[in-house]
Amino acid sequence: MPLRIIIAKLRGKERLPDHHGKLTPSPDSQHALSNLNNRICEILDNIIVNPSIFESGQLDHVRSVGSFKLNTWLNGSCISDLACVFRTLPTLEAVQNLASFVRRQLTSNNSPSEHVNCKVELESYGFSVASGDYIVQVLITTTPMNLNRTSPDIHISLAAQKIALASIRHLRWAEENATHTTVKVLIRILKDFRRRFRGFSYMNSWLIDLLAHYVVMNNPSRQPLPLNHAFRRVFHLLASGFLLPSSTGLIDPCEQGNLRLHSLMSLVEQDEICCTAQVLLRILNYGDYPSLFTHTDLDDTSREQLLKTATKSIDNLSILEWPEPVALHSQQITENGKIKFD
Repeated sequence: MPLRIIIAKLRGKERLPDHHGKLTPSPDSQHALSNLNNRICEILDNIIVNPSIFESGQLDHVRSVGSFKLNTWLNGSCISDLACVFRTLPTLEAVQNLASFVRRQLTSNNSPSEHVNCKVELESYGFSVASGDYIVQVLITTTPMNLNRTSPDIHISLAAQKIALASIRHLRWAEENATHTTVKVLIRILKDFRRRFRGFSYMNSWLIDLLAHYVVMNNPSRQPLPLNHAFRRVFHLLASGFLLPSSTGLIDPCEQGNLRLHSLMSLVEQDEICCTAQVLLRILNYGDYPSLFTHTDLDDTSREQLLKTATKSIDNLSILEWPEPVALHSQQITENGKIKFD
């Protein structure tokens, strides 16, 4: 291996923490979003303690979930999630009244001045509260025993309620298993790659959480891998077909039936992830960390620029080309995602 590539790989150890530092929200942003999140939690908790102040339904509990709670959110994405569990069925009218109640409390004289101009909007999952660049999404659901009684014309959709309940399960699992610093740093870096590379956009946050935990903790030594080793292992796994059909992949620990998370994606989406990882792994093997951390693949133009820059940085030792994903017509894919051959 050329000395230049060896030196570049050694410098890569320093680039990862530096890049993570750029992705980490500033203390001011964390403070502002935390204040808004806590204020809404306080309003909803007050309803639980004093049910008489809200007559449209009964709340069971409220919990912060998602990236903000786990401290893996990205700089520039100032969004916090709250799962609000109704003890009664969450009718659309009840959710609308709850959003109005939160709005009145935020704009009251007793509320901090920075929250007076908050905007509260109804959403398919419940409602959102925005204060400038900071947003709190309130995911509405009910207790598991009530889910089967949901009516799509009257209540929040069953799919949205299941997602909210799943977010609580995911949080519990992460708090018990994914608290290691390297896991959290890797999650944030992978989320940045997801927003910069089209092929990784199909990986949701839950899949990224499990993937980061797997590459850091699941190894023969049973000891957490260093960040630079774990980062490289991610691309080795994805490029080798870890999330392709017939691969074990990642089993959802919060669901019954050994659900493989990548089976929820289409075959084309699985192949896009693999193709993207193969290109980025080649760039990584040549030690071209700057291209990985500064370029994007949001459109064909940016993809072409990435390949040109990476090719120049490796002194044209190899011509980089983006592999074409498998082209499948809808008639070739069955309802369960399998390929149908003529």
